[in-house]
Amino acid sequence: MLSTIRPLRLVPARVLLAGLLVGLLSGCASLTGAPAAGPAPATTADDAPVVAAFSNLGYYPALLAPNLIRLDLPSNDSFASGSAEVLAPMQRALVAVAGQFNSPLLHGWQMLVVGHADDRGSDAENQVMSLARATNVVRTLVTQGTDAGRLQAEGRGEREPLATNDQRYGRALNRRVELFLHRGAMPAGATAPR
Repeated sequence: MLSTIRPLRLVPARVLLAGLLVGLLSGCASLTGAPAAGPAPATTADDAPVVAAFSNLGYYPALLAPNLIRLDLPSNDSFASGSAEVLAPMQRALVAVAGQFNSPLLHGWQMLVVGHADDRGSDAENQVMSLARATNVVRTLVTQGTDAGRLQAEGRGEREPLATNDQRYGRALNRRVELFLHRGAMPAGATAPR
């Protein structure tokens, strides 16, 4: 029996992107290939366009809960050791973030900027340094036209490392800020360590 060969059907890019976005939001896909931990958070109609907007900038937004998104920015070149000065690559990233955050799409959203430090220096010094980093990120966003009333800075010191502090690269990754975009009250424990 002969079967009919069907012509290849091209799928529009926007359909592929929408399918990928749904997969990411549902926890079916991950960057590490590991299965998603627990059920994916429920989404609202506001979440998907916000996640897509920051994904289009090349960042990796993580939907933590309805109306709560963590935005991971490049961290290995954000701050020098012992410094709260925002380095040029991070400055460029923040300009792009501010452009999206100031758009009508994110009207009504707030941002919590959480600063982190490596383990060089004392606990007290690193706490001060992490808060100074978060505060400088907030200042940078304000210079880009973001309303300061929508922003909050918090420092976590060296308590939540992403990588080991035994090597230079790990320390650079740990000198970072995380941006938590939220609409409404921030749920308790929503910004817990990964």
